[in-house]
Amino acid sequence: MKRLRLTLDERYPIQSALLGGFTLEEIALELMCDRSTIHDEVKRGRKHRLA
Repeated sequence: MKRLRLTLDERYPIQSALLGGFTLEEIALELMCDRSTIHDEVKRGRKHRLA
């Protein structure tokens, strides 16, 4: 089942992993969720930073 959003506690490791050079696939495996969930969260974060 695809999760629509991650918790705040799950978002911090995404940020750290991205800064560490990990791929979306690697992050998704670590958080045990779909790659598209990670992609959507990253996309949402970029949108809010640009506003």
